[in-house]
Amino acid sequence: MSAAVRGALAIVGVACAVIYLAVYDIEPLLPRVLVKPVPILCLATWVGLAARGWTGRLVVLGLLASAAGDVVLMGEGDGFFVGGLVCFLVAHLLYIAAFVVEVRRPAPLRALPFLAFALFVFLFLLPGLGSMVPPVAVYCLAIAAMGWRAAARVGAGTAPVGIAWIGVAGAALFIVSDSMIAVRSFHAPFPGAGLAIMVTYYLGQLGIAWSVAFSEPGLPDTPRSRRTSDGFPASP
Repeated sequence: MSAAVRGALAIVGVACAVIYLAVYDIEPLLPRVLVKPVPILCLATWVGLAARGWTGRLVVLGLLASAAGDVVLMGEGDGFFVGGLVCFLVAHLLYIAAFVVEVRRPAPLRALPFLAFALFVFLFLLPGLGSMVPPVAVYCLAIAAMGWRAAARVGAGTAPVGIAWIGVAGAALFIVSDSMIAVRSFHAPFPGAGLAIMVTYYLGQLGIAWSVAFSEPGLPDTPRSRRTSDGFPASP
């Protein structure tokens, strides 16, 4: 992909993100619908042109599912909320598949912080979930698994370590954004929620896309023979 195309996508994506953040709580709805998914569509185009193999393809599909969720969540009523939830659940599952295709080692210890956070959020929300307990439980498991598989990429040799950590940061920000949506929906609104949700969401998606677009195999920080089954460097 040429630098000119990459620069154009960056300019359009950043401009639309800034415009949306400036008008996210202002009527009418149409201008917000037109600009909100554009940054994610720019990321999808970037990854589609820059990345190779199934990891890139699956991340592109995840970004497209996210863009659809962006639009659906702008509708009013429970039906639109559930529809948006389904779109983003599909996005998380596609990201999980993308990361598993790239790195299949279990790395179980890396799942623990994400499981702990997801459990905390679920228990915090539980009193207000009502009939939404099963879908929210599934969603919490999905976001924990997505973070875990992003973390499993670090040091696996499929991407430079720094780039893989950008992917972990992106996954974590995406999880935080989703968690704030859940708190606002099932617990109580809080000041600045809309802005905080969108800033962490856009940055999270950027981190995930960046980690795939700039992924270069064969650059581990420690030889594979010196790694434990969890993916951490083995003791000397």
